[in-house]
Amino acid sequence: MTERLNNLEIEKQSISHVALIMDGNRRWARQHNLPIIEGYREGERRMEPIVKRSQELGIQAVTFYTLSIDNLERPEEEVEILFSVFRNEVQTTLHRLKDEDVQFRPLGNINLFPQDIHDAFQKAYEETQDKKGIVLNLALAYSGRDEIKRAFQRLAKAGIKEEDITEQLISEHLDTALLPDPDFIIRTGDRYRLSDFLTWQGVYSEIHFTNILWPDFTVEEFNKSISWYQNQVRTFGR
Repeated sequence: MTERLNNLEIEKQSISHVALIMDGNRRWARQHNLPIIEGYREGERRMEPIVKRSQELGIQAVTFYTLSIDNLERPEEEVEILFSVFRNEVQTTLHRLKDEDVQFRPLGNINLFPQDIHDAFQKAYEETQDKKGIVLNLALAYSGRDEIKRAFQRLAKAGIKEEDITEQLISEHLDTALLPDPDFIIRTGDRYRLSDFLTWQGVYSEIHFTNILWPDFTVEEFNKSISWYQNQVRTFGR
């Protein structure tokens, strides 16, 4: 297998939406005797090349599990490190991607962030809604169960009757409304769980686990994951 897959090979099985659980930043930093923040910074650098590669492949949406609600319960010093990366590296990346016809969407409850970070993500969302290219989702202060809870709260607020609630209607009130469910989910870092990620949307996603730590997950590794997906037979339970 060549390191770089061409578009013709990818088209053997259509891919609309890829989601990635970016695990291993802290362990990578420890292995390299570096401060934890350097692990997060190196991990952040992996996102943009994967977004661009996904664009080349004609993928409609790519979702990165950036920060869970549970992550906010980590020691205050580490949470502040994450906020620092959001204020600097992540915002810089989003600004560059605006010129690449990328539409940004935050998933999760960004109201849990400091006001300046909240406002920056909201601004990035508003400024890219006219873009026609790939949708870049960052799951921020995210929990799949919390997302479903908020969807039902929206339904209740809208006065939807119990008998009128359908699976389609629930999907339309999730953070990922109007996007296809992920075809497959990639998790790095040698952990074999979904950790409350895309709980509703991922019920029939193919799931690829790799022991590579996220800061070492290059475009070449992404291509290998794509190749793995191409070899799966999707039955959707039928």
